[in-house]
Amino acid sequence: MNPETELITKVKKLITDRHGVDDHSALRSTFEAYDRNRSGRLEAEELSRVLEDAGIGNKLTRGMWVKGILARLAREASDALTWNDFAAAVAA
Repeated sequence: MNPETELITKVKKLITDRHGVDDHSALRSTFEAYDRNRSGRLEAEELSRVLEDAGIGNKLTRGMWVKGILARLAREASDALTWNDFAAAVAA
């Protein structure tokens, strides 16, 4: 499984495990739960927590995952995923 597919698959599983469904409402609830500072963005530390809870990477590699995700998926801000970035990535 390539890294992008692994990421999407595991985050969708996290959403389903937490909410029982994988729909827009569950996706939004998940985003809001991890946006601890209520900035409307998932910053590096918050994104790292999503990855940890989804079982992606390990303590040593998670930082590289975060950097790669932000470099590839952050469209509206270079240092965080906005709701639109997150929803587009997970819906892919």
